[in-house]
Amino acid sequence: MEFMSGVRAYLSERHPDMTAGALYQGLMDMTFFTITPETLKARKLKVAIVYLHAKNSFEVWLSGANRQVQSDFLKLLKDSDLSGYELTEAAPGVDSIISWTITEYPDFNDTEALRMMLEVETIKFIADMVELVSYAGKK
Repeated sequence: MEFMSGVRAYLSERHPDMTAGALYQGLMDMTFFTITPETLKARKLKVAIVYLHAKNSFEVWLSGANRQVQSDFLKLLKDSDLSGYELTEAAPGVDSIISWTITEYPDFNDTEALRMMLEVETIKFIADMVELVSYAGKK
């Protein structure tokens, strides 16, 4: 929890143009927070950095503000070129539209390198999602 709280504060400070959400501590299944640029927020989308406890992995998710937004974007992106990303299967309890694994078995002994990896990969994912959503919206 302390590490995720630190990552949230770090990203919020380094990327003031994005909105960082509160840290969700979950039921020991996952811990996450959102960090979302205005371009996605305006479309009722958000990006979450997620630590999955059972898998011991970090993922980044494109999610909707609610189930209807998620469903709408799953349909919108269904036939799009996702540039190597895959749509998440809609199912009860699934909160992502697209999920991408940043790292499996993160090295918590080198938290600075891990934090940097999460930042670089999340910012890349966000840029890809902004482009993908913008393009899909013009179809």
